[in-house]
Amino acid sequence: MSEKTQLRVALFGSGQRADEWAEAFSRAARVQAGTVGSADALVVAPGTHDPFGQTREALRAGVSVLFAASFQLTPWQASSLEELSRRERRLLRFVEPFRYQRGYSFLRRLLEGREPFWRPLYLRSLCLKGPQSGLRLDDLATEELALYDSLLGARPRCVSAVSVRQDESTQACAASIMVEYVDGPSLHCMVSLAEGSAAHELAAVAPERTVLMDQLDLTAPLRIFGTDADGRELSLARDDGEPRCDDIVAQETAGFLAAVRSHNLSYSNGGRWTRVAAVWWAARQSMSFGGSVEVPALVRTNTKRPPLTVIEGGGGPSRRAGPRPALKLIAG
Repeated sequence: MSEKTQLRVALFGSGQRADEWAEAFSRAARVQAGTVGSADALVVAPGTHDPFGQTREALRAGVSVLFAASFQLTPWQASSLEELSRRERRLLRFVEPFRYQRGYSFLRRLLEGREPFWRPLYLRSLCLKGPQSGLRLDDLATEELALYDSLLGARPRCVSAVSVRQDESTQACAASIMVEYVDGPSLHCMVSLAEGSAAHELAAVAPERTVLMDQLDLTAPLRIFGTDADGRELSLARDDGEPRCDDIVAQETAGFLAAVRSHNLSYSNGGRWTRVAAVWWAARQSMSFGGSVEVPALVRTNTKRPPLTVIEGGGGPSRRAGPRPALKLIAG
C-alpha cells in the first residue's frame, strides 16, 4: 500500500481555510469528509460545528486529532481532552503557528531546559493586528500565551488584565495582560485587534542581556543587546538560518501525519493548551472584576473507566419482592 493510502483522515470544517487543510492532507493521506468512521485521524478545521464535542468523540473512538479550529475551549474542556488523549493513548495536537516565526527556534534554544543559556528576569511583548484579520481577541491572546508557555515551561500562578480598548459593539479588542509564573519570570503582554498594521515583538530581558525577536525585521529577526566581559556595549543581529515558513498548513500536516504513523505521543501539546486556556480564563475574569486572579491549577484525575455497576431495582429483599426485575446498567 502506498504512503498516500496508509492513513485515512476525516476532516470537519467549512470555508476556504478548511479547504486548505483538506488539500494539504490529500497529498499524503486519504481524506474523507463529514464522518470519522474508520479513520485513523481527524482534522478539526475552521468552520467545524462543536469542535470540542467532535474532538472528544474522536478520541473516545481511538482516533488521533489535529485541532486547527479557532481555540474556544474552557480550561476544563481542554483539560478533559488532554486527559482523554492520554488515557486512550492517541495524539492530540493543537496547531501552533508561532513556531514558524523566524528567530523563534534560536530564542527557544536560549531559554529552554533546566539550565538555560540565559535565564530571563521578565518578558514583554507587543502583538498588533487589524480588524480585517478576521481574528477575535481570544484567538490572538491564546496564541500569544501559548508562545510564552513554549519558551518558559513554567506554571502560571496569577494574572491581571485590563481591557484598554473596545470596538463599536463594546467588545474588548485590545488588552494588557500581566502574568506571574511559579519559579519563572513575569510577563507583560499587549494584544490588540484595533491597529492599522500588524506587528509582533517579543523581548526577553536577562541579566546583562536583552534578546529581541521582531517579526517585521526579515533580515535580522532576532537581536541581542547587552555588554561584554569588559563592559563594552554589545549588539548582535542574528538570522537563525531557518527560512520563514509561509505555508504553515503544509508543515503542520507533515508533522502530524509523521507523528501518527510512528505513534509519537510526544507530539501532543494538550497540556500546554490546558494551561493557556486557564490563563486566558483568569485574564477574562480579571478584566471583568478587576484585580489579580489566580490561575486555576487543573489537577489530573484518575481517568480510568468506571467499573460496571448493576442494580436490581425495587428497593427490597428479593425474597419478598416477587419476580426479580430486569437488570439495569447505570454506569459503564
